[in-house]
Amino acid sequence: MGLSSFVSKVNPTTLILGGLVIGAGVYFVNKTSNKVTEIASEVGSAINPVNDENIINQGASKVVNDLTDGKSKDLGSWLFCAFNPDAISCREGGPVKVQEQI
Repeated sequence: MGLSSFVSKVNPTTLILGGLVIGAGVYFVNKTSNKVTEIASEVGSAINPVNDENIINQGASKVVNDLTDGKSKDLGSWLFCAFNPDAISCREGGPVKVQEQI
């Protein structure tokens, strides 16, 4: 039984409705997969450890900034100063600005 004999036995209305259902299914899958890709991209950006605007870094930076009364802006600078208290950037006044002499 070939395809042509099968098609000849099926009602044309059934073929049209079947084509519409298949077309609607393809459209739905395409739209859904595009939305899933978009959402996955947003979530990936929010938790990407390399991105300095990720949700974990923002939360940690806010906590460190609040605990140090604004002396350290983020976790990385606080950790650096914790292990290098004598570094120029970690001194009370911050980095020393060198003035050019004339």
